[in-house]
Amino acid sequence: MPGALQERRWPLDALDFPEFSQAIERSVRDEGLVGYELLRKKAANHGGKLTGTYLRITIGTNLGNSPGIPYVLEIWPSGHQSPIHDHGDSFAVIKVLHGQINAYYFDSLQSPGPNQQGPPATLKKDDVTWISNDSYQVHQLRNESDQLCCTIQCYQYGQDDTQHYEGFRFSEDGKPVSACAKPFLPDSDMAFGEFKKAIKKEWYAYQLERMR
Repeated sequence: MPGALQERRWPLDALDFPEFSQAIERSVRDEGLVGYELLRKKAANHGGKLTGTYLRITIGTNLGNSPGIPYVLEIWPSGHQSPIHDHGDSFAVIKVLHGQINAYYFDSLQSPGPNQQGPPATLKKDDVTWISNDSYQVHQLRNESDQLCCTIQCYQYGQDDTQHYEGFRFSEDGKPVSACAKPFLPDSDMAFGEFKKAIKKEWYAYQLERMR
């Protein structure tokens, strides 16, 4: 799994749509567009705070060896962040495809935590980081820059993990989490192919309008 992200370039702005990141930024910024409306819908289902949302655009299908679909394009508008959360004891590799993001790490979700461990790590384009079942498992990602950030994540359970915990636990407002708290099941806001097609359609319509 790690080699797949480290050895391939995974360009976001590929030859078939070199303006993809620019088009995503416009889409998540402007009300009524695909990205913004997905974020607004998500906020309505998760406490109503728009800046507490980000998009999970899934790539491929669930292979049964990870919490949810293993490959996820995550889209972080400027000023948006995740809750403090764990990763169901899974392993993960994260690569920044566009922009930059700050990763904050915590000791535990259980009391007396979560307590921040050291300063945040600023991850920039092409940087790769990782999570294991016992290192960096609890974190929070924040886009504190003035531009869009896009990351690709890959999740997988350890080879010796025979009792998969399918959900992520998360902290509400930095408070400790009960051992019996209901987990967040990582889902998809949209499949990658569908998302890219919708963003491309939006972008080309915008360009045509500008030429009139």
